[in-house]
Amino acid sequence: MKSGSIFDLAIVGLACVTAAGAGSVVIRTYSRTHVPVSANPRFVEGGAAYANSGHVLGNEAAPYKIVEFSDFQCPACRFLHPILAEFRGAHPEVAVVYRHYPITSHIYAVPAALAAECAAEQGRFATFAGLAFEAQDTIARVDWTRIAAAAGVPDLSYFEECTIAKRHMSAINADIAAARALPVTGTPTLLFGNILILGVPSSDSLEGLLATMKRSRR
Repeated sequence: MKSGSIFDLAIVGLACVTAAGAGSVVIRTYSRTHVPVSANPRFVEGGAAYANSGHVLGNEAAPYKIVEFSDFQCPACRFLHPILAEFRGAHPEVAVVYRHYPITSHIYAVPAALAAECAAEQGRFATFAGLAFEAQDTIARVDWTRIAAAAGVPDLSYFEECTIAKRHMSAINADIAAARALPVTGTPTLLFGNILILGVPSSDSLEGLLATMKRSRR
């Protein structure tokens, strides 16, 4: 494609990557000062439809929705979380739709996702998700009920019962199935309408991807 296209946008290659077609998982983690090159964006058919499920962070009525497939144990996802929050703050017409894709080797990712779903049942997903990412360095020892209390979940007894019973595993499995259908090969993976990228976009890339979404609706 010619210069100036979406494929020329810079992407920060920070990602937890699943080895395609293999039973093993390759985990790539980087510090904030080590920024390798990421894979190029690509177009997917029907990408916008993936915004129809998941947890909306921001204005539910926002006309532009970025779908994020994420993992609470993924360092790149934690790195991206405040970036997207800041981007939403600068663009009230944008919301993020959070969907789960726990990497297989991240053994605490599914319990974290289950806890987040139980918090969501009581209307506290967004706050819980932020606190879960903040607790990532100690995720092996996290008391999810304590995190829920800090997130303002009102009924902690019900929350604890919900997590123990793995009540929302079907919702997580539905997100995993949706991710594999794309296919998603790692986290974070973002969908801007029909444009899919793996990794953490730079600020300029986010602006360019949003502009592309807007042009596609004209």
